[in-house]
Amino acid sequence: MPTPDPRERRVVTILFSDLSGFTTLSESMDPEDVADTVDALFRRFRATIESGGGTIDKFIGDAVMAVFGAPASHPDDPARAIRAGLAMQRELSAFNEERKISLRMRIGIHTGDVLWGGVGGDRATAMGDAVTLAQKLEGAARPGFVLVSAATRDAAGSGFRFEKREAIPLKGRADAVEVFEASAD
Repeated sequence: MPTPDPRERRVVTILFSDLSGFTTLSESMDPEDVADTVDALFRRFRATIESGGGTIDKFIGDAVMAVFGAPASHPDDPARAIRAGLAMQRELSAFNEERKISLRMRIGIHTGDVLWGGVGGDRATAMGDAVTLAQKLEGAARPGFVLVSAATRDAAGSGFRFEKREAIPLKGRADAVEVFEASAD
């Protein structure tokens, strides 16, 4: 008798961040110093994300993928993700000042359906087009900014300003994706 699939379909908000300037910084530092720097920064990001109700899905080199809406969900997960993204940008500025370095970061946020559960092991992760789109938004964001999809903007409620940017064409999609830079209201 087959066991039931413990994975479930959920609507979540995915936050992807990636440091820019990291390769240049890495070239000028010992590997241990690079690891210590990233560890200290990512500990701050983890605290920011988790205090906002998000979950770190994974660290990928100098990138972070976080999920708002799994395993625990909140009605305001899109707003929580945007607040976390804006707070991460502020944290990075403070970190740069303290360490006398000049890292920048791009953040992309999208809200949509994912499959949440174990894939390739017991550890839960988010999979699906929403993850891919959040990552693409991160890649299209300007360093120092938080770029969100229309779905996230529409679900975020008040408390933010959204500046429309040029829609971005994505391979495999018929229509370009409408995007907005988010800032605190």
